Amino acid sequence: MTFELETENPGRHTHMDELSLQLNLWHDTLYTFPLSLVIEFKHEHCETGAIDHWPALERWTDAYLVDKLKDNPVTVAVTPNGYADAILKEDLFVMPEERTMTFAAFLKLLEDNKGKVSFDKNKMDVDAEIAYVSKQNGNLTSEFSSLLDDVTPDLPFATEALGMKPDAANIWIGDAQSVTSLHKDHYENLYAVVAGSKTFTIYPPTDVPYLYYRECKCCRYVPVRDSAADNRVVRWDIVPEPKQTSDDEPSSSSAPTEAAGDSSTPAPAPQTTGAADAEADSFENCPTIPWIPVDPLLVNQHRHVQEFPLFCYHATPLRCTIRRGDVLYLPAMWYHHVQQSESYIETPVANPANSDELPPTPQVFDAKRVIAVNFWYDMDFGQQFAYFQFLEKCVATLPPPLVFDDGGDDHSFGGDGSDQESDIGPDDIDYSYREPESDDDEAASSSQQQQA
Repeated sequence: MTFELETENPGRHTHMDELSLQLNLWHDTLYTFPLSLVIEFKHEHCETGAIDHWPALERWTDAYLVDKLKDNPVTVAVTPNGYADAILKEDLFVMPEERTMTFAAFLKLLEDNKGKVSFDKNKMDVDAEIAYVSKQNGNLTSEFSSLLDDVTPDLPFATEALGMKPDAANIWIGDAQSVTSLHKDHYENLYAVVAGSKTFTIYPPTDVPYLYYRECKCCRYVPVRDSAADNRVVRWDIVPEPKQTSDDEPSSSSAPTEAAGDSSTPAPAPQTTGAADAEADSFENCPTIPWIPVDPLLVNQHRHVQEFPLFCYHATPLRCTIRRGDVLYLPAMWYHHVQQSESYIETPVANPANSDELPPTPQVFDAKRVIAVNFWYDMDFGQQFAYFQFLEKCVATLPPPLVFDDGGDDHSFGGDGSDQESDIGPDDIDYSYREPESDDDEAASSSQQQQA
């Protein structure tokens, strides 16, 4: 288990290996993130190898999972780019297409789309179908209940520390092409990796002023298929979610009420308008959701620094990679962004008692899938939650977010600048708040420019 604490300068960080994580500090103190490079907890430790006793670590091969799950339908999120529940085109919150299929069909979909992911998540004319088992809401005990004998029903040390059983247990299965955008959960989250590795970039609740929350329109990916070419996907459309009526049951992005057909028997091409037409015709009336547009993977890129300088220079990320057998405790309300990988390299610790011994040989672990189980424990909606709500309301009353002012300098970058490193530093940011100009101010400014 590896930890990195990043300071305000993204180029400086400190590694903390085998950091002892203890669970219930967040029930006793206000959410804080000390920059002393040590996070002190007061109860049980989350240590490397915390679930080494689970039979799942040895049993959960492709063949075993197919045999155990048989023809039972499972829900799979499918996107063109690996980003489900993420912002696209500035103000569209786009959810995945959800399909029900057999587990064998899911594995085939994974294999057929290896290496297809687009580096431009705004690109829709792609045939990629990036699949991810990520339904949540207790899918381990519902759709994947035949696997329950291979894991424990909870994490005993967490159940003891938090004084309750988990509300839900979820299973996640995918590959390195799936990414989870920055978000927070209203649960105490215990995350256990069965195969592969997960890299979490974590921000404390006190970083909410730097996250640039914006109201986004709720939409969903819909594949467009070519009936003349085996019904394969040729591009993706984005369609608005229908507005709920008073008779509708509440829904969430992680648990839509409907799913498309099995990928082994593709459904006919949906009758949808193109993305541009849909935006013009239907998007203004679709439901909205506040979401975070910043991306921890882009903090050094010029356009991201221009648009989100506070996030790029003042948020305080902790980066943590957990591997097979490890458990991570994510406190409720902490923001997290997740990447994953099927393979990783691990270097054993050298024996300090024998300086003549050759350095340990790094070991390469290569799993075909990334598999994890997480347990959601109900959070305490008490004092800490009230403090956080107060902070959110303070942020909401501030003027528009601080802006970058380049002073007329030409910070050149190639193409659209999205893949270029920024040469902007914290000293280049204009930290003064700007009141919106009135019509009279604009007229006066225009007159002055004409006179000049």
